[in-house]
Amino acid sequence: MPTQRKTNRHELTPIERAYLVGRHDAGESFGHISHETGVPKTTVIDTFQNATERKNTLSLPRTRPRMTDARTDRRLRRDTRRNASTRRIPLAELQANFQPNLSRRTIQRRLHDSYIQKWLAKGHPKLKAEHKKARYQWACKYQLWEEKDWERVLWSDECEDLVRGQYGFRTPQEKWDQDCIEPCGDLKKDIKIMFWGCFGGRAMMGLTDLPGDPESKRGGVTGRIILEYALKKILPQILDGHPDLLFMQDGAKVHQRKELVVWLKEKGYEVMVWPPYSPDLNPIEHVWAELKKLVYKLHPELYAMEGPEATIIEKIKSAVYEAWEQISDQFLYSLIDSMKAWVQAVKRAGGGYT
Repeated sequence: MPTQRKTNRHELTPIERAYLVGRHDAGESFGHISHETGVPKTTVIDTFQNATERKNTLSLPRTRPRMTDARTDRRLRRDTRRNASTRRIPLAELQANFQPNLSRRTIQRRLHDSYIQKWLAKGHPKLKAEHKKARYQWACKYQLWEEKDWERVLWSDECEDLVRGQYGFRTPQEKWDQDCIEPCGDLKKDIKIMFWGCFGGRAMMGLTDLPGDPESKRGGVTGRIILEYALKKILPQILDGHPDLLFMQDGAKVHQRKELVVWLKEKGYEVMVWPPYSPDLNPIEHVWAELKKLVYKLHPELYAMEGPEATIIEKIKSAVYEAWEQISDQFLYSLIDSMKAWVQAVKRAGGGYT
């Protein structure tokens, strides 16, 4: 080590530390060593005092005291999730209001430790006061129902997009890695097939595909098509002879078609009054999600299939019907069993989102 060294901020090397410690062990004072080497006296003293803690004169781990305790962490988690406004508060404002002495990075780390971070809010149709009131009244009406009561309901809905890609484990940085990419053609964009399905307790299930209505301007599925190809085809097989069963369909305009409503009344089917903007309360939404997973599991080739459109459509239909038969009764009964909890959730939310 040179006898005169310019004072700087860089970290001492292991050899330099050994040199300073050796000179002090030889009887030189800290001040003399500092004067001869140009190393600040405080650095010389620190190097000598920490020499026994260092292994082979290597640097000690750089650690600092934790800036928050368990109580502060709990309060931070609570304050960021108290209501809609606190969930959306900017980080700078959170820091100023919570504990200004903490850095933003420290706050982010504490939240991240609890798996809390900013996510894009899920979209949902805006619930007006009358919508919330209707949802709350619906929940109050059925709050005492048990599983055996919910088994009496036949849930129904339509779904169009039943062919989708596969999920996989990856980090955000691996988004475009070759083994994380699912090749696909124009299938999802160009080919859409609407299905109508229903399910309930007592192993009640029904599924059918719906063609477009040639009488409609856009050629889409209308109430007339749902009546002719779904309700008249499936409901009599399930509901006839079971006057205790309750049919559920949402309040979509296609379900309000006059001839459809009249047919249900003429058949004597009891229809559940459904609150507006409430797909979150219909368990068949989870059936569609399960069906999509099964379609991919059974026929992953559909996602990138090429060929004549008619051929692809027939293969999609066949795959969907095959996957429908694979849905287990245990899964369906778990959805029915969850309805009591969903009703209570709507009540707690005052008719708001669940």
